[in-house]
Amino acid sequence: MEPKAPCPAAVPSEERKFRVLVGVTGSVAALKLPLLVSKLLDVPGDQGVALSGSSSTCLCTAVLPTMVILD
Repeated sequence: MEPKAPCPAAVPSEERKFRVLVGVTGSVAALKLPLLVSKLLDVPGDQGVALSGSSSTCLCTAVLPTMVILD
């Protein structure tokens, strides 16, 4: 019998990597986005942001140090 792959919960957190995509659809959410992204950068893994048209008018995407997808 072949050994099974380890349970993700059993792998130490410093070895796990997360993939996080934050979707923002409104102007109020876009105002809080830089703070949220700065905290997410502390989590090991890949981070990204998807902005709708209305939220992208309230935020300069150049201030986000992560991948940005525009609608």
